[in-house]
Amino acid sequence: MPMAIVLRARGLRGELVARLFNPASELWRSGERFWVDAKQGPGRWLELEQVRRHGGEAFLAMAGIRTREQAEDLVGAEVGVDRARLPAAPAGEVYLADLVGWTVQDRSGRSLGRVIELVEAGKTDFLVVEEGAERNLLPVQAGLLRSADAGARLVTLSVEVETGSENSID
Repeated sequence: MPMAIVLRARGLRGELVARLFNPASELWRSGERFWVDAKQGPGRWLELEQVRRHGGEAFLAMAGIRTREQAEDLVGAEVGVDRARLPAAPAGEVYLADLVGWTVQDRSGRSLGRVIELVEAGKTDFLVVEEGAERNLLPVQAGLLRSADAGARLVTLSVEVETGSENSID
């Protein structure tokens, strides 16, 4: 389960700058093991040695990453944990990653398609929703998602959405 994305290398000793998806998570502590899914090369488990928060970002020191070059090889990598390590989502909430495969409908009940991917882009995450040959981006913002029904695998938005060229990513 993705917990962060590596934004850039920092310094000469292999420190990583990452955007934490849930900075309040208790899993961000020394000694925890994280799966680092590198864009270049195979993913691997790395132990977190130190985390320091700085604004909306965090500086991560990982065991085995000691040079700037090693850190630069991990830019763009997702940092995750085994799903079993995560606490259950509170009642009425879901993890965004769980929405992949769910149907999305707008406030009027009109189906917009199925979530095929979650894209992290800067400070805003997007659901990629596919309906036939059309793909649209829906920003994950406060107030946009009205409800998520895990039993029905259905996300209902709080707005009516016009699909078409302005939201299309094709």
